[in-house]
Amino acid sequence: MPQAIQSLPVCKSFFQRLLLMALLEEGERRFRYPVGLELPQDLRVLLQALHVLGGSYERDEKAALLQVRGRGAGPLRGRLDLGSNATLLRFSIGICTVLGGELELDGSPQLRRRPIGPLCALVQDLGAHFSFSQTPGHLPLHFRAPGLRSRGTWGTPIVVDPSAGTQGASGLLLGLAALGRGAHLHCPSAKGDTHPYLLLTGEALEVMGYPACRSEAGTLVLPSRSPRPQPGGRSPAGGDIHVPRDPSALAFALVVAALQSRECFFPGPLLGVSHPDLRILEDLREMGHECEATPEGLRFRGRGAGAGDLCIQDLDLRPDSFPPLSLLCVFREGVHVLGDAPRLRIKESDRIGALAQGFRSLGIEVQEREGGLRIRGGWTPKGEGPKELDPRGDHRMAMVFLLLSRLGGLHTRVLGESCVEKSWPSFPRFLKEVGVGDGRTED
Repeated sequence: MPQAIQSLPVCKSFFQRLLLMALLEEGERRFRYPVGLELPQDLRVLLQALHVLGGSYERDEKAALLQVRGRGAGPLRGRLDLGSNATLLRFSIGICTVLGGELELDGSPQLRRRPIGPLCALVQDLGAHFSFSQTPGHLPLHFRAPGLRSRGTWGTPIVVDPSAGTQGASGLLLGLAALGRGAHLHCPSAKGDTHPYLLLTGEALEVMGYPACRSEAGTLVLPSRSPRPQPGGRSPAGGDIHVPRDPSALAFALVVAALQSRECFFPGPLLGVSHPDLRILEDLREMGHECEATPEGLRFRGRGAGAGDLCIQDLDLRPDSFPPLSLLCVFREGVHVLGDAPRLRIKESDRIGALAQGFRSLGIEVQEREGGLRIRGGWTPKGEGPKELDPRGDHRMAMVFLLLSRLGGLHTRVLGESCVEKSWPSFPRFLKEVGVGDGRTED
């Protein structure tokens, strides 16, 4: 009988798209998520921002129900403390560019280190104005925009350089959908098709009842509309929208099940194919593991670490798959290359550098490359290992290091391990489910 893994969190990237769209509507939306799960820290920050921007919400924790009352598509005004929520930062800039308004934006020291200059340059071409009060290209930021209400349907595409990040483009898309205006957003991936995270935003709009977006050679076409979308959209449960679990967390769980030769069942439907982290299912099938997606959930049978060189080079489109894949490479026999992900250098930490430093301290042979790592796998822990590993305050680095320590049978402490709450508050519970933890964090 497969073991049911119940601890996977809600998909915060998808949920944030839904909540921001609900904010921009008039009336109420109801969201349901798996019972017994705490909301990730980024989502709690977003709920505080809803209040500041004129929306409201009520949460029934026992029923896992969140009701959001929107404030309509008027100009955005307010002072937002974003914590470490980079998604909210970029979406806010994109939405405000379309709807108009004035925002004071600031966040944690970690978020202040993340560059936003390219995104601001993009929206400056659409009439926005901004000033950085300390370091150019970084928070704190004063942002104002006249809005795009006087514009009709966008026959000429808004061109978004993917190197500026796709979340600002997704914010533009939400703002335009709230106004009912059609648009063409050209944001191609390296392969020339529409970037998957922009497709994910289109999927969120469709779930909420907006007309389906079309993808045409790297351009996402948002149809114009006049009536308010039907409550619930694609949701099968009337007016309630059911939020799926997180594919980025699923990637970690699948890698652990693969390494442990574990048979697991992950309940709940998966997101559509637009979420790039679901590509890891194909990676694992190619390595000989068994995956079967059903309407009830995902069945998985792991076959151990295995052997054979891996070369995975499409990680620019799915950077959150890089950490769990690096964990797999450490144990799998062979010489492995993970690459084409230079933006990992400017995530919550320099993830390439953080992983390389942590791996070396554990005796793992690794070489840094500009956009990735070369890892010699087949790691067998020697001795007790280092006393500490430093994830640099990065939730996904903490997950890798905790799993390396536990799967390797070490007693290495991971500094600030509670940072996993940013995306996966139930991660200690997950460690217990897979037999390598007691359900508690150490700090």
